[in-house]
Amino acid sequence: MSYTEPSNLEHKEIVLIYIAGKTSEAKGVEALLTDNEVTYTLMHTPFLRSDLFGQPIELPGVGFYVLSGQAEYCRDLLYSNKFRVGIVAEGEE
Repeated sequence: MSYTEPSNLEHKEIVLIYIAGKTSEAKGVEALLTDNEVTYTLMHTPFLRSDLFGQPIELPGVGFYVLSGQAEYCRDLLYSNKFRVGIVAEGEE
């Protein structure tokens, strides 16, 4: 299975593993998870970045959520495929 609606994982433990800030980045993560048969869902997930003056600003992003048992595998998969900036470390979900 690949992408599923959030309601299909409603009674399961899911964790945030990645936040994409660009459409191209999100498409790449989607393709990687789908190719590796990972069940995931997407939710609007804002993230913080610094502006030109070093002030934090909240930007819109898309969060990738997976079953908790797949989280470590998925983070390793993302890291090894050069999707590093948006990885959400364990405990930071």
